[in-house]
Amino acid sequence: MPDQARNTTLSLTHKYQHDVDPDDYEVILVENESESMMDPSYIETLPSNFRYIQRQESEPTPTHAMNYGAKQALGENVCMMVDGARMVTPGVVNALLMAHRLHPAAVVTVPGYHIGDELQQDAVDSGLVEPHALTQSDDL
Repeated sequence: MPDQARNTTLSLTHKYQHDVDPDDYEVILVENESESMMDPSYIETLPSNFRYIQRQESEPTPTHAMNYGAKQALGENVCMMVDGARMVTPGVVNALLMAHRLHPAAVVTVPGYHIGDELQQDAVDSGLVEPHALTQSDDL
């Protein structure tokens, strides 16, 4: 799902997120090798607070990639997105950072929502949702 992963990464950039700087957070992208990988030329355009890790994995589960990514994290808190088909609203990163400042043992979640009354994958097929809603800026 490279197109969906691209949209996810764009929604996590400091240019899209409000009231954060790249030094405030890091994004670690862990991708298990498959026949449908993210475009290397796109990965090269990601901001300095993004790291991309490509892994070989024989088991059909994201668990090992998630654990590996968490071990690579430099920050005190870790937020997980299970797959690349997520997008966050512009204030999510700032809100997560503020919530973790409230208490050192805070558990913070962001609920996932679908727009409309139809499953997203069905809505895209029927033309109700445009699959490439975000566009890449030349200056991430």
